[in-house]
Amino acid sequence: MISFHIDAIDVVTTNVGRVSTKLLVTTLNTGFRVVIPLVNDFLQQYEVVIPSEILGLISLSDLYLEYYDGYAYFGATPTFIEQNAIEAFVQ
Repeated sequence: MISFHIDAIDVVTTNVGRVSTKLLVTTLNTGFRVVIPLVNDFLQQYEVVIPSEILGLISLSDLYLEYYDGYAYFGATPTFIEQNAIEAFVQ
């Protein structure tokens, strides 16, 4: 599920006059509350398939997806396949 919230906006410079940051934050957060559930519903119908091998050269294991401090992390443990197995694959 995607979640998004803006706490504050700082306007350093502007060429359009005075900008109400409170109004801007409120408008954006309200828009996110409306749009993000629609995006979540749309994305839930898709399944992401992660391959267990890449080109027959690398095997992937210990897949994980984490979210921390505003960042999403994806990780995997790569294991190189033996050269003999690769030669048999090529022939």
